[in-house]
Amino acid sequence: MTGAAGIGTLTPRGKRAWLLGPALALADLRHEWVLTACMTLAVAAVMTPILLLLGLKHGTVEAYRTRLVQDPAFRGLEPLRSREYDARWFERMAQRPDVAYVVPNILRGASSVLLGRPGLERQEFVDLLPTTANDPLIAANGARPPAEGEGVLSFAAAEKLRAAAGDVLEMVIERRAGETVRAALTVAGVLDPRADPIERLYVPFALAEDIETFREGKAVPQRGWTGTTPVPYPSFDRAYLLLPAPLSPADEARLTLGTGFTEGGRIDRAELAAELGLTVPATEAVYRLRVAAGAVQRSSLGTVADQLRGRGALILPQADGAAEITATSAAGSHRHPVAVVGLSPDPEPAERAGLPATPWPAFSSRNAEVSFPSIAQALVPSGLDIGDAGTVELRFGNLSAGGSAGVPLRVAGRIDGDRLIVPADLLGMLRTGVDRRVVYDPERRGLVLAKAGNRGFRLYAATIDDVEPLHRALLEEGIDTVAQLGEIRKVAMLDRGLTRLFWLVAVVGIAGGIAAMVSSLYASVQRKRKDLGMMRLMGMRQGAMFCFPMCQGVGIAGMGAALALGAFLALARVINTSFTLGLPPGSSLCHLPAGHLALASVITVTVAAASSFVAGLFAIRIDPAVALREA
Repeated sequence: MTGAAGIGTLTPRGKRAWLLGPALALADLRHEWVLTACMTLAVAAVMTPILLLLGLKHGTVEAYRTRLVQDPAFRGLEPLRSREYDARWFERMAQRPDVAYVVPNILRGASSVLLGRPGLERQEFVDLLPTTANDPLIAANGARPPAEGEGVLSFAAAEKLRAAAGDVLEMVIERRAGETVRAALTVAGVLDPRADPIERLYVPFALAEDIETFREGKAVPQRGWTGTTPVPYPSFDRAYLLLPAPLSPADEARLTLGTGFTEGGRIDRAELAAELGLTVPATEAVYRLRVAAGAVQRSSLGTVADQLRGRGALILPQADGAAEITATSAAGSHRHPVAVVGLSPDPEPAERAGLPATPWPAFSSRNAEVSFPSIAQALVPSGLDIGDAGTVELRFGNLSAGGSAGVPLRVAGRIDGDRLIVPADLLGMLRTGVDRRVVYDPERRGLVLAKAGNRGFRLYAATIDDVEPLHRALLEEGIDTVAQLGEIRKVAMLDRGLTRLFWLVAVVGIAGGIAAMVSSLYASVQRKRKDLGMMRLMGMRQGAMFCFPMCQGVGIAGMGAALALGAFLALARVINTSFTLGLPPGSSLCHLPAGHLALASVITVTVAAASSFVAGLFAIRIDPAVALREA
């Protein structure tokens, strides 16, 4: 009856059949608790160092990555050299997904101001930087973006000035002419020491731009700062020389020595007629001077005039560029593309060369003051249909690049040919609008040299991983930048090194753990061959027999994982308590998220189950006759 009862117990039906193997495995583990404890400690001894190493890797790297990510100073890029950046460049950079923030910078010469407390003689020089809303350097370092009339100090500047948030300081701006203006400034905040080691003042972009404008000698009416209105200087791409006698080869060669022109030589009258629409007598020797890149200014023409003094030379400076005029008459508004020629010759040489008389002042190669109303006129081709319009609006240059706007000109008369003739000074001013922004100011009724594009920028990448790709992308545009690439690469190297070390230890440890688990469970099955054979003889199924060592392996691994987790948490606490120097606030040297710990436990149990597979296969191959032979 006892046997019958035993057989009935070992051959259950339904769901209970799957519980027999695990139940016997756990009962056997309790019975041999000493051996179970040893195997559990062995699993924990393998798993704990791996968890500690992974925790150190994760904690150390993440601590420093957090420091780099949270501190925008490590994500910043600044240009190494000064060059001009237009508004479209900033718009394009702001739209890039790898750029978190970009703001124009002002010239270095305009970025130093005196700062001190009102009424006190002691003032300190600080470097000035513009800022706008959402500046990550300010937002992440204990301050808020300054509003109009406010500024944010770096920690070094605040220490030197002994200033704090809410204090009112006086800013003194000087320029070369000896003129000085003052402005009150409220301290909106002080940055953390890590943000900026230099004595700096961050002010709204509009204020920084006005300071730069004032330093350039220009007026800033909205702030009551006086100055001059900059007028565009004439610049030219080429010049034609008309002489009553040819030059010697030596004199001709000197035309490109120290004059700013890079090439020159004699041309025939037909080329002059084709290029300028001017016909000159056969007695005139015609020369053309050109510049390979950029443009020459009035001083270059003055140097050429000095070399040709006493030879009766007539200098005709010209500019390249497409032009069009708009004429508004009783019949309506008409736009016409037209070739434009600058012509302001002296009367005597002009009469000798057969050039048309012009009603405006002659062009001077010296720095002469020119009244804009006196040159705001043109001679219009007689074949151009402008009706009875008394004025035309001239557009010249590369308008898409911010060139000159339309300029109203008085129609001074008609002329044969197909060229619009304007004063050389006016053409030169409009040519400057190709390189600099020149606009027509209706209030002043003249051309004004608008502010040049920004000469620098302050840019922050979206993440530290974007810094190096951004650096390379800007380098491809010819913009070399300064960035914290060294610090970022150190973290990447540390991450790679710790990853290799972790996998080396993990592979060795896991291999040793698998070998120990397989050998232990295999030895356990070998030792219990008689008992397992008896259970097979009593009717235990192969599935339950296979589960017996498998469940023991999983059980031992589970208990070992729990013990290893407890040991890891205890040791991690000791490490984090003992070693905190130099770590960012809130970070730890040894740390693993709960998800990582759970994954490590699952992997341990999975590896144990795989290791028990061999023992399970051996268990189901045990012949029940073994129990009878060894009885």
